[in-house]
This record gives sequence, structure tokens and C-alpha cells, in this order.
Amino acid sequence: TGIDQTAESRAMLEAADCPIVQIMEVGPNPVDMMIGFSHYDAARAAVAHLFAQGHRKIGFVGARMDPRVQRRLDGYVSAMKEAGLFEQRLVVTTATPTSVTLGGTLFADLLGREPGIDAVFCANDDLALGVLFECRRREIAIP
Repeated sequence: TGIDQTAESRAMLEAADCPIVQIMEVGPNPVDMMIGFSHYDAARAAVAHLFAQGHRKIGFVGARMDPRVQRRLDGYVSAMKEAGLFEQRLVVTTATPTSVTLGGTLFADLLGREPGIDAVFCANDDLALGVLFECRRREIAIP
């Protein structure tokens, strides 16, 4: 999964006598074949969609911070900076493994930093569900 294999893992894959398909991401140097997408470009597209909806104070919630999540964060930061809207306080991340509960906790932290946020980019579905639950607890309307 992904494109971030160690040198040792990559050598094993290259030596395997079978087709190799790296999934969930694309990059410049496949072992054999890749099926996926650019996490960086996907994050930029998601932020562009939120801009098109009129949002400007867009937070980022991320956990685990593996290379794929880091590329999502980099895409978010790039899009926000390009629009002149990046503020570090809009970013809440942790190396802690992801969970629904953690999503709610990180969103609460984000609201404490910036109560005026009008959208949130979540690094994955577990965190997004936690954000939705926390919004419901706080009676924050979700379109």
C-alpha cells in the first residue's frame, strides 16, 4: 500500500516473480504498476471545492501523520497559502493513531483555537465522523 516502501522492501518487491501493484497512491517510480491518486492533488481539489462553496476559514484535522496524511496536509497548506488564507492555528494534528473519538477531540481543539472556522478538511473518514459527532453534540449545523 502506498509508495513509501523501505529500500529493503522495494528490493524484495522488485525481485518477486509476480506482478506488483502498489495501491492507494501514485508516484513517479512504481515497482511495477500503481492504482491510486495523488493525496497532495486530492487535498488541493478538496480545498478548492470548499473555496467554491464560499468557505475561507478552513481547518485541517489530521492524525497518525504517515506519509499519505502528510501529503494531504501539504496539499491543504499549498491551497490555503496560494489563496492567502493559511493560518497555522487552523491546523490540528497528532501522531496518535486515528479514531472516531480522536476526530471529535481534535475538532474541539480546533474550535478552541479558532471558533470562527467555517469548514474542516479531515485527513480520513474516521476523523471526519468524529467531527460530525462533535458538531452534533455542539448543535453545529452541517450542510
